[in-house]
Amino acid sequence: MVTPNSDTAQSWRDLADWLPPHVVQRFEQHERLTELHGPLAFPQEDPAEVIRRDQAIMLQEARDQIPFAHVPLPAAAQTAGLWEDSVDDTWTRLVDGTRRTVGPLSVSISGVQSPDGSVVWSVAAETKDDAVTSEQLREYAAMLIVAAAELDYLNLNRLDPFGG
Repeated sequence: MVTPNSDTAQSWRDLADWLPPHVVQRFEQHERLTELHGPLAFPQEDPAEVIRRDQAIMLQEARDQIPFAHVPLPAAAQTAGLWEDSVDDTWTRLVDGTRRTVGPLSVSISGVQSPDGSVVWSVAAETKDDAVTSEQLREYAAMLIVAAAELDYLNLNRLDPFGG
């Protein structure tokens, strides 16, 4: 496989052939939003400069993604963030799994994926300050039980991160 020379790339689009489809889609969406709303967000700045600066950031983010393009999304992932470098020089990305909602109550599963493909999954239970009915509470309790079972399954199968 030919690898890109990211040093000569002028735009993230020059690297698109080496990026996973979900990353390309994310960059395309970001690019559209910047062109539409970037100048409005920074009215005191030259619109062309706002877009140029944002494109430079996306180019660097694209360069950062290439070393991890071979790492597939986990089978349980619905969406994934970009690979990011933490303070200790460890690269990870956030992945979002199942989300269940009833009224103002929700429970979601997400994880942190490492370059070796492994994922440490966790659950977040969330509620808004809205009132809930007893039926919604019962349904939420059932969703929490299902989410706990799913979390156990995902973390038990962490050694086979791609669902195979």
